Amino acid sequence: MGAISEPVETTHGIHLIQLLGKQAAGIRPFDEVKSSIIATLEAEYRQIRKEEYFAKIRSREGLWLDKEQLNAWITEKKAELETKLAE
Repeated sequence: MGAISEPVETTHGIHLIQLLGKQAAGIRPFDEVKSSIIATLEAEYRQIRKEEYFAKIRSREGLWLDKEQLNAWITEKKAELETKLAE
């Protein structure tokens, strides 16, 4: 305990790290992490689908995309879906 590392360089500068304690690794129950896993996967899925949609639209000639308006629409539809799922 209390050991101090050699200088460590990161993108934020040079740091010294001091060991303040040790804790055994543990496994959290699935029910405890399930909702955060689902939320992360849903966010990743939405981002991928959004990027695919943008790419499809951009590939069409003569079309332009108002990203602010599209993001507002996506946010609105997401809120509607969350309301329906909560019922």
